Amino acid sequence: MGPDPKHLTAYLPDVPLLVNRLAEAFECRQRKSSSLHGRTWRIGAVTTASAPVMLYFHPTLESDDDARDLQNALGREARSDWRLVVTSQGSFPIEGCTHVRLDDLVEIDVASGALRPIADPGILAGVPRKNTGGRPSEHRHLLKPMIEERIQTGESAQSVNAEARAVRAAFQAKYPDKPIPSDSSIKRCIRDGREGS
Repeated sequence: MGPDPKHLTAYLPDVPLLVNRLAEAFECRQRKSSSLHGRTWRIGAVTTASAPVMLYFHPTLESDDDARDLQNALGREARSDWRLVVTSQGSFPIEGCTHVRLDDLVEIDVASGALRPIADPGILAGVPRKNTGGRPSEHRHLLKPMIEERIQTGESAQSVNAEARAVRAAFQAKYPDKPIPSDSSIKRCIRDGREGS
């Protein structure tokens, strides 16, 4: 005879509480406090640097039945560009669905019981990163050889700020007829040069 169901409930997770804690950990919008369909829950939309990601929770992804249940629930949702399904067990491959295990996404703060993110849902969902570097410097082709030469001859200052001042002065002396590149462009070229050396 199997264990008493009353004893088992002590070990079963409180799914609504877990979904709520996940929503809080990622500061989700568009939350839903009840399951969508079957065992699938919407945690909510996470704001990432590039695009929002809609998070869902499905306890297990171990079989065809789990996959069908999840796909049936997601089919009832408005389509979002980026979705990520969180599961506590299994990694059954589902076409067109990205999923992550709960313990690869969050950790528990033992003192408070709160969940802390340990991974970026945007990266896990495959959201392309936005290029935040601005437009390329039109003087990069002039800066690069100057910076490389300063590195090779040992003239390069250790501090990026000090090196940027020196490169600015050298650029101004060598190309008095050209506009001086911005500090951010010079520093970007210095960092690139140091990484390449």
